[in-house]
Amino acid sequence: FSHGWSTELSAGWQDKEQTKDHLYAGPETPSTWNPTPDPSNIAYIDIFYREWRRNAGIDFKWTDNKIHNTLIGFEYVDIQVDHELIEVIETNGPGSSYNWIDPDKRRRIFSTTLQEEFRLRDDLTLTFGLRHDNYNDIDSELSPRLAAVWRRDQSNIFKAQFARAFRPPTFYELAAAAYNFFPTTYDMIEGSTITTSELGYIHKDISYEYRITLFHSKIDKFIVFIDETGFINTDSATVYGTEFELLHKLSKSLSVDANLSLLDTDDNNTGESMPGSTDWISNIGLNYRPTSRTSLALQFHAVGETYREATDTRNKLEGYNTIDATLSMTDLFGKNIGFRAGMKNLLDEDVKYPAPQITYIDDHPRAGRQWWLQITYDF
Repeated sequence: FSHGWSTELSAGWQDKEQTKDHLYAGPETPSTWNPTPDPSNIAYIDIFYREWRRNAGIDFKWTDNKIHNTLIGFEYVDIQVDHELIEVIETNGPGSSYNWIDPDKRRRIFSTTLQEEFRLRDDLTLTFGLRHDNYNDIDSELSPRLAAVWRRDQSNIFKAQFARAFRPPTFYELAAAAYNFFPTTYDMIEGSTITTSELGYIHKDISYEYRITLFHSKIDKFIVFIDETGFINTDSATVYGTEFELLHKLSKSLSVDANLSLLDTDDNNTGESMPGSTDWISNIGLNYRPTSRTSLALQFHAVGETYREATDTRNKLEGYNTIDATLSMTDLFGKNIGFRAGMKNLLDEDVKYPAPQITYIDDHPRAGRQWWLQITYDF
């Protein structure tokens, strides 16, 4: 449009199907949970789930190219369950089948976003944002955002931000409460919110850039799964952290990047660290570009010990280290063809995620070494 106005339209469609076969479900008739039950008295389940999703949106943007950048956005999302079936296979029994999620379950979301970026001075920019999500099956939510950027000079930048985000309960979590599979499950669970405050500093030079970020997050109405209780909303949890980032150009064709995150979490329900969290995460990347069209990247990823549920008597899950490699090539056989290939977990390290003690005593294994390949064509 003229006079600084522009618009952007978007539309999407997705049909998703998921199949899980022969999942361990525990003893057929457990009086107490046993991590190593009798092999002749085990139940397994097969799950088939399918849903479709449609979305459409429009954004209106206005700028005077000096002081104001304004965004007004509208989005509509429609999600519907197309089919869902769970079959229970028992070693010594007839088994059964049922629908856990309502096969007619449907969620409609209408969202409105307002954002104003205001350049107060040449060196100071303020951003105000507000998003409203209207759900047909749960309560509506309002998510604010406030940010400020001060450019002291070309090399030193300071940032501050406050934001609130919302996570609605999934169809599976809502169905667990409605189905009342667990006697003490609440009749209805609510979505959880996370409120985050950040302070950041960025220093830039010709050959390097580094960042320091301090952040604090509070999670309210945290959705968790409690043994023999089901999904419930719990009291708040908090996360404190510091992140260090570095990007350094060693030469015209070689650069290195690294980051280190230090975390401290607190589950206010138990007084312990949040299950699934860790004290530190780090990455080191090496990127080599022999030509403008070719790059080779190596990424080293390290994670510290992971905390378990407060009632889990096992030790913390050991940390792990992995290396990924990626080869990228552009403009092959013309200007429109791209090629990327790589390997995840190059050294085939044993990587696991913590599982509740009532399910898998040896935790959830992650895939070992994996190859991948991608070819793209731009029209």
